[in-house]
Amino acid sequence: MTDGGDQSVAIDTAPTGHTLLLLDAGEAYHREVVREPRGRSEEVQRLLPRLRDPLITRVLLVTLPEATLIHEAMPLARDLARADITPYAWVVNRL
Repeated sequence: MTDGGDQSVAIDTAPTGHTLLLLDAGEAYHREVVREPRGRSEEVQRLLPRLRDPLITRVLLVTLPEATLIHEAMPLARDLARADITPYAWVVNRL
């Protein structure tokens, strides 16, 4: 992400608890880096804040126009909110 410049980086995840575990692990790692920054690169220290910054990162939630799929993606939106990451938009394919 630090070398991306004005390029885009896409990360595709499933709308399940796995994403929450990933975000929780990232949050725990970020707290550890902030607590003990020696030996950690600046890029690692800035990763989670960059993910939370809407001027740098835009999270798009992508789904199909089916009730079940939309309901399955909604917990992901809540998980992101708990991690202080605000989705930029929902993309509904095949609409």
